[in-house]
Amino acid sequence: MEMLYTGDALSAAEAKEIGMLNHMVSRESLEAVSMAMVTSILNGSPIAMRLQTYILCGYFH
Repeated sequence: MEMLYTGDALSAAEAKEIGMLNHMVSRESLEAVSMAMVTSILNGSPIAMRLQTYILCGYFH
């Protein structure tokens, strides 16, 4: 809540520490890590992906 009210910026390390980031990668490994994540998502269950999208879209509307 504090961040919402103060607008204070966080470093990447601070954001990771409090759970706002899942991964921190170097610029050199960004593409490889991103592609591995995309592959993992694409290999997941289509039904689970549809449900997650439905839930998130419903939550934000």
